[in-house]
Amino acid sequence: MDLCVEDWQYLNEGGENKGHALRLKKKTKKSHERDVEGAVRFQMEWRVLQISSATLTQLDVNIFQNRPQHRRKDPLDSSAIALLMPDLTYCPPEITSRGEENNPVFAVEIKPKWGDLPVSHYHTKEETPRACKYCMQQHMKFHHGEIEAISGYCPLDLFSQEPDRIRAAISSLIAQPQNNLKIFCGRDLLLAGALGGGDSTVSGEGMKLLDRYFTVDEGEGKLHHLKELIVQLLYHSDILQNLKRVQNLDRIGPAAAETIHNLLQERREGVDSDDLAEKEQKLRDFMVAATAKDCSIMLTIFPIRAGGEEVPSPFKTLRLDGSPHAFVCRTSIVDFDPKSSENLANWRRQETDIIRFFIDSGSNKRCG
Repeated sequence: MDLCVEDWQYLNEGGENKGHALRLKKKTKKSHERDVEGAVRFQMEWRVLQISSATLTQLDVNIFQNRPQHRRKDPLDSSAIALLMPDLTYCPPEITSRGEENNPVFAVEIKPKWGDLPVSHYHTKEETPRACKYCMQQHMKFHHGEIEAISGYCPLDLFSQEPDRIRAAISSLIAQPQNNLKIFCGRDLLLAGALGGGDSTVSGEGMKLLDRYFTVDEGEGKLHHLKELIVQLLYHSDILQNLKRVQNLDRIGPAAAETIHNLLQERREGVDSDDLAEKEQKLRDFMVAATAKDCSIMLTIFPIRAGGEEVPSPFKTLRLDGSPHAFVCRTSIVDFDPKSSENLANWRRQETDIIRFFIDSGSNKRCG
């Protein structure tokens, strides 16, 4: 299939692929054909496209200037296929057919990270910290000058199923997104954070629409009521709990996973075949969990007139107290690409360094 490259606009990208509607592979990544199980209900439908090398090369040139600096070193793989999937910054036909197609679509992308304490066998039980990997890594990043301030966000709060803790997590992400939160209004990026730390807001028509649909009390900030809607949506959805179940398939940690991987590669003599099968399953579970720890969730929010709340699945309708609008919402999982076992050694070193630095810092931070 050939595409008209001028019809495509760069919006966003992750570490593995680019784009929300057309996902394109980079040269530095290897393909992985094994399906990832779990959280399937929240994944979007997609279609495989075979695109000509010339088209992919031209797309690479066209989007280069719009890409973040740290992503430009990884060009598109001109020999790869692409995935065509719904663009979650647009409202689907099932909703726009209601005669409200001119209403804006708000899309919220959250990278929740790991919603539990790390599995670690590097330290004694008494020494292992009671902080999550994200919070421990914040201390190390701040020490090395990689971030401007330590974020108040804790993944365990987001996954807690407690409204107050979910609210605290979203508030911290809004205060310091650090590339873990992006808010779009159509094609306008309203809120995002650089990898280095602080928040970056974009003014314009999107902010006016934010005022129009989400400002209920004049005394509250522009994002207050959108935040409340996000809290409601996450609290009433089981997307995070499904994701956590997949994350918790990791029962061994990266050090043991690397050891098992090396053992399976060597197929050492004298190792019982049943034992090998069990180890292989543990490694598969670890790799699936690694994918779930690094994916993103997308919340698509579409304002409608109050009173027209009946919508088809998988959408649901929520209301904000005091608002004349209802909101059609959908939760989805994106960036659910299988991870490569080539990362195992790096993951083991990284987790060891993070935990050791945190212990040596003397911090008494506790999560959960």
